[in-house]
Amino acid sequence: MSEWRPKRFWQDVSVAPCHHDGLAIMLDGRAARTPNGARLVVPTRQLADLIADEWRSQSALIDPRLMPKTRLASEAIDTTPVLRREVIAGLVDYADSDLLCHRAYEPADLVDRQRVAWDPILDWCEIMFGIRPQCRDGVMPIRQQRAIAMTLRTHLEAFGDHHLAALRQLVTLTGSLLLGLAAIHRVDSANGLWCRSRVDETWQRERWGHDQEMDKVEREQRELFLDAAEFAMALDGQQADKVRA
Repeated sequence: MSEWRPKRFWQDVSVAPCHHDGLAIMLDGRAARTPNGARLVVPTRQLADLIADEWRSQSALIDPRLMPKTRLASEAIDTTPVLRREVIAGLVDYADSDLLCHRAYEPADLVDRQRVAWDPILDWCEIMFGIRPQCRDGVMPIRQQRAIAMTLRTHLEAFGDHHLAALRQLVTLTGSLLLGLAAIHRVDSANGLWCRSRVDETWQRERWGHDQEMDKVEREQRELFLDAAEFAMALDGQQADKVRA
């Protein structure tokens, strides 16, 4: 049996100012709603336009998979304000298991690749936040200094709900709070940061070949990462049309 999908019920999609709250996505002149029934309102015109385009592009049957920025905006409105403390705590927990801090001890070429890809992000972290997380060989968690977690928590607490929603997706897809923050602050291109997160997987494919199912999952995850990066750029009033370059 085919999956049931709701039908498109609107013709026109527009963006309209919403008092002092931001910009609302309008469907046939009425505000679009989040799953919890709140108005779908976002802070910047750039983000509103991206979300409006998602609604315009829907066919006769709605496909939520083609609305990733709508989903992130809905999460920022419905969920993040209620679970804000838990979201921040979960992100800070990555400090002890961050991908960039767990290194291979062999073979030499993988060690070198990790160093080239990951050390510049640690260098940026030290300049940006005045902290440098400790690294170790292997995958066992590292008990980072308390000052590192406190510094990262203070930085995250200054984020708005929309930035936190984007960051949460960036971090969970890469296993790295540092790469997520680097994406928010545009330390490298979104695609460049995604490639940094896949050093181990790329190395393994070069030696053992491709697995079609794993390649498919990675392509889907990459798209979600780039969507979150576009979302964050648009929140900052930046045009996001070059994220996938």
